[in-house]
Amino acid sequence: MVASVVPGLLLAASISASITRTTATLSSNWDQRRSTNITVNPNTALPGWTFVGCFTDANGAAPTLQEHSLIDETNMTPALCMEFCGNFSTPLNFAGTELGNQCFCDFNIQGAPLQVNDTLCNVACAGDSTLTCGGPLLVSIYQNNNEGVGPLPTNKATVGAFEFAGCLK
Repeated sequence: MVASVVPGLLLAASISASITRTTATLSSNWDQRRSTNITVNPNTALPGWTFVGCFTDANGAAPTLQEHSLIDETNMTPALCMEFCGNFSTPLNFAGTELGNQCFCDFNIQGAPLQVNDTLCNVACAGDSTLTCGGPLLVSIYQNNNEGVGPLPTNKATVGAFEFAGCLK
């Protein structure tokens, strides 16, 4: 009778240790990417670019910026992302950094992302740990105000009976 109880206890201990080890690994990886000593610095924009804010990444749908991307860039900084997005034959209007090493570009902000407090975009940039480059499912977005930027394309998206008609003055 004791022999049948002990294997059950060993199995429970083994499962608990496995779960604890997995949690510790995930936590350890996250701590390497996140620093609590970093302050959000929106003044890292290149000339002609302005910081728009920190946004959710399209609420889990398609990415907020989707025209071009630079992923797993070990030298990522906001300036590198803006340079990347601004150097196409038709420069893009928006650049955004996410999760420390990702850059996304687009002519428009896609979907319906929510603007959140800028301090939530607090993941250290892979290329300069004194700067911040978005967060998990959060994009630090910059707008290109330079001459020659591509026109905002006409968006004919519809939602129910409503159709996008552009910005009105």
